Amino acid sequence: CFSGVFGKAGEEVVVEEFLRGEEASLFALIDGTTTLVLAAAQDHKRVGDGDTGPNTGGMGAYSPAPVMNDELITQTTEEIIEPTVAAMKTRGAPFKGVLYAGLMITPEGPKLIEYNVRFGDPEMQVLVMRLKSDLLAALLASTAILLLPTAHAIPQVGDVPPSYLGKDQKGKKVELEDLRGKVVIVTFWATWCVPCRKELSVLETIQQHAGRDRVHVVAVNIEKARVYRPMKRRLKDYKMTLTNDHYGRIKKSYGVNGIPHLVMIKKDGTIAAIKRGYSEAMVPAVIDEVNALMRAEYATATERQ
Repeated sequence: CFSGVFGKAGEEVVVEEFLRGEEASLFALIDGTTTLVLAAAQDHKRVGDGDTGPNTGGMGAYSPAPVMNDELITQTTEEIIEPTVAAMKTRGAPFKGVLYAGLMITPEGPKLIEYNVRFGDPEMQVLVMRLKSDLLAALLASTAILLLPTAHAIPQVGDVPPSYLGKDQKGKKVELEDLRGKVVIVTFWATWCVPCRKELSVLETIQQHAGRDRVHVVAVNIEKARVYRPMKRRLKDYKMTLTNDHYGRIKKSYGVNGIPHLVMIKKDGTIAAIKRGYSEAMVPAVIDEVNALMRAEYATATERQ
């Protein structure tokens, strides 16, 4: 290549993809198995005010990074960082410590430019300012398999569970916060799970009899979208809310290890009961619990004060 002007260096040409977008960094602690995402940050690249002048290695930083919303952080974690951690473990070289993903946020989504195994400077300065817990304890935990309880605290009875439950049949985000004042039943299911489908029918009947203004059922499918879509079409007459958790993020946040997995939520947004498995013998008890929850008084935060 190049008529030999570059010697051996010119014997091979590497063609790289041009990436257009904004740079951002995502930091995580890894214990060899579990990923605990800390936060995203960006640095000021241009030397002058108003983003002018030549590029530098970083002239100060800011966090959170406006270009990295929660959805992009989740996508980066599940499609880039977690597969890397899993692959290294499979190869017998599990990584433990700080993993710094240098990203380009393109119109097609996040692209990985590089990994660093350190906190960045100046990014670390703004991350530490936002930290609300003990950094040393988290760093020590990353040297052993201790991050799981911290990273994925499983909601229990009495807790307020994660609000986001996916997008409904019309593509609208479903948030538990928007359903306060109703009894909410969240069930996790799959098309291959016969007990799940029986449970869906029962829950649909409960919602119809009670009225959706009093009881709201959210059925979270845990399969890939291509598997879920045909079943969603078959359930088109159902009035319950159907969502799809194809990344497994919602399932993980609720600590779901098997299905059916049903969570009953009070009008105030706290968990009333968690039920694993399904049988027809359970139905009368579930109906009684729903009726009791509907009868319970609902006090808003203002009224409780």
